[in-house]
Amino acid sequence: AVKSDDSYAVINYEKWALAPFDLNIEPQRITLNNFHFEHDSTQYLNINGAITQAPEDTLSVALNNVDLGYLLSLVKLEGISFGGMISGNINASALQSSLPMVEARINAQDFSFCKGVMGDADINAHWNSDSARLEFTADINETLQDTTRVNGMYSIKDNELMLDVEANNTDISFLNDLTSSFIDNVDGHANGHLLLGGKLNNLDMEGVLLADA
Repeated sequence: AVKSDDSYAVINYEKWALAPFDLNIEPQRITLNNFHFEHDSTQYLNINGAITQAPEDTLSVALNNVDLGYLLSLVKLEGISFGGMISGNINASALQSSLPMVEARINAQDFSFCKGVMGDADINAHWNSDSARLEFTADINETLQDTTRVNGMYSIKDNELMLDVEANNTDISFLNDLTSSFIDNVDGHANGHLLLGGKLNNLDMEGVLLADA
């Protein structure tokens, strides 16, 4: 068993405090309690629970106002970027089994894709053990009238992303990064349907978007 003392880390020039926590590692069971990492009480990551093969043992992660872009930089996604300040909950169970279960409900303020800010997003995600991929939906609202609905999946094994985008007066500045080889200065809002898919560093696009005049 490990019991930590108070400590801190500097992330992006900001001091984050790590409260004392308990970590216990046993054969087929890892328990983590009271892991609380925070900055100025307004941003935090909190983790409690157990990692086992049993579906009744849950690891719970609570996030508040955490930088999505920084978190994803730790796993080094190449070719695309996501951003925003995220809050919400992730619950995972049976993580040591062949059929892990993971569900997440996340809100992202000023959510961005490929450096284009699209609005505030409500994201629901789960791990599909049968297909070994993360599946998710996102409802993104810039205003009550400017909305985007995204259904997607990400395969960790194949490093492939698929996005099905329904645009309703959607800010399309995210297309700049995706079309930079043949067009630039994409701006404005558009309606329509767009499919994005492929390796993260080589996404294909198809669909029809009608830009506002």
